[in-house]
Amino acid sequence: MALKNSTNETYFISISNIEGDVIFCDEVSGKAIVRNYQFDNKIYNTDDSLTFTVSDLKGKTVATYKVDRAQKTAYAVDTTNGK
Repeated sequence: MALKNSTNETYFISISNIEGDVIFCDEVSGKAIVRNYQFDNKIYNTDDSLTFTVSDLKGKTVATYKVDRAQKTAYAVDTTNGK
């Protein structure tokens, strides 16, 4: 994952499996942040896809991305219609 922020900021990242179970959380700070994640699909049930949610310090969701393992693609999820 790469965040292309140009100023030092802090974000919270949560990664969930297709059932919506959060399997990993991370707090990252800095600018131009890059992180690599690897999960065992047998342990975390990540056969189909993962959802990455990036939130700022105020808890506001900045972006949500769904990563499709089979197609090796990532696409943004519309969060404007959420709860």
